[in-house]
Amino acid sequence: MRFNGNFSAAGTVVENLHVQAVQHAGLFGCAYNGGRASGVTIEDVSVTGGYVESSENVAGGVLGGTASRGQNDRVSLARCSNAATVVSLAAGYDIGNAGGLVGIAPYASFDRCRNDGTVKGGYSGGGICGGSFAWGGHSNTHGYADCMNTGSVWGGNCAGGICGNSGYGGKISSASNCYNVGSVEGGTDGLHALFVPEDSTSGVSSVTNCYYLDTLPADTYGTPKTAA
Repeated sequence: MRFNGNFSAAGTVVENLHVQAVQHAGLFGCAYNGGRASGVTIEDVSVTGGYVESSENVAGGVLGGTASRGQNDRVSLARCSNAATVVSLAAGYDIGNAGGLVGIAPYASFDRCRNDGTVKGGYSGGGICGGSFAWGGHSNTHGYADCMNTGSVWGGNCAGGICGNSGYGGKISSASNCYNVGSVEGGTDGLHALFVPEDSTSGVSSVTNCYYLDTLPADTYGTPKTAA
């Protein structure tokens, strides 16, 4: 079932979430805004534990992913957190994506979001978002503000503490005040403490005050810091 609307309820807490799905797996499985300019908004949701798994597609603690990779499927998450384990068993480029908050979403914004859960993606894994692939030659418009990850992240091909893969031909628009202290492993094609660029045309356009633990894989989009 596609979620098409806005969800805002201050203090909403979901305990011991358990989702096992073939396709989009998450508290909200699949978002589709039907072309509305405002997009889909999810605010003030906290998943405090549990297990979310997709056997053939994408998985996220709060949202599995968007219905398409087109510009009509915009999504915004604010003040959301996840502590559930999130797993995508698929290994394909655009389907094996797992993220602490969202599995895959090319046109998304994250504001004051946090992940403390373990993330494992057959292709890519990200603490906040598994992948932000943009199809059809479009540039994605991802943005991250005041986001953090403490959970362990693993991706078969690529893994990042904040975003596991920024996708071909599109850049994350901005990242500010984000940090990661969770482990980042796997990544035969890309392993970064914060953001993973797919190729020379992707990555992050603007970065401000982003940090990561200096024991993690190096990342040009942030500054390494020693644990206190």
